Amino acid sequence: MRRALLLPLLALLPHPALAKDGPDPKTLEKVAKVWTDYARWLKEKGQKEEALLAIARAREAGGKDLDELAREVEAIEAADPDAAVAKRREEAHKEAAKLYDRLGKSDDGWLLRAAEVEPSKARLSKLASAVKALAGNRQNADKAGRILVRLRELDPEGKWDAIEQEMAKGDVALVKGKHAMVGWLSLPKGWKKGER
Repeated sequence: MRRALLLPLLALLPHPALAKDGPDPKTLEKVAKVWTDYARWLKEKGQKEEALLAIARAREAGGKDLDELAREVEAIEAADPDAAVAKRREEAHKEAAKLYDRLGKSDDGWLLRAAEVEPSKARLSKLASAVKALAGNRQNADKAGRILVRLRELDPEGKWDAIEQEMAKGDVALVKGKHAMVGWLSLPKGWKKGER
């Protein structure tokens, strides 16, 4: 169930590997290794869904020769997670998030990956700043909107309305309610909150 929800979200986001300058290949290798090692460990613990997600993340970072591991994971019988799984998850996510932060210097999509695996207040704030910087430029509306939609999912209690309204008043915003659908919204000049 968890994998079924997370994998489509990876496709919704701007793909960080398409950055103008390109991500640092050595850092990408390290990211792929973190997820590959984690997937192997999860396989031994019978954590099928989470192992498949780790393999998907390793592939996104350019990990190679993962087909055999994926077949092995598909063949295992799923087991209930234990305390060791939670501890190892925290370690892998923390390590990957630091590497994603490094890659974030070349593209905001990597910062989003860091926030997905370890959503700290500092990371969410950095992404909010990135959205504000992208807002107001029609060419960046799609990217800014997608990041903002994902921020709402990562931090439903966050104060995203103000950013969304500014984007919609200035040009157009991608908005999401409490359901899976998203839509584009453009507010008329002179619009004020609470009015029709």
